Amino acid sequence: TPQEDPDYRIECPNLKRCTLYYWGPGHFGWILTMLEHATQLEDFDSYKLRAGYLKFASNHLKSIRLHRAECLELIELWAPRLTSLEIQAAYDLDSIVFLKEHA
Repeated sequence: TPQEDPDYRIECPNLKRCTLYYWGPGHFGWILTMLEHATQLEDFDSYKLRAGYLKFASNHLKSIRLHRAECLELIELWAPRLTSLEIQAAYDLDSIVFLKEHA
């Protein structure tokens, strides 16, 4: 079922660009794990990514695009080089937290 944990993990520490289109709703822990390990990430682009929470933590991240993120409630960011944050049609978004340090 979509609520169960998937039996896979995506750990890509050298990932520089990520594009996710048409995912969810369902268990999104694998996305959090992927973002946690993507310490070289520079660009994140999504369309209809239905996750309730996203956390970005990359010293190299320059661009985030979240279009039609209808289920997204919270974003946490550690991205000192971020130059572009585009959020469109994220109707449930309550908070964007800019973290003061990378934990």
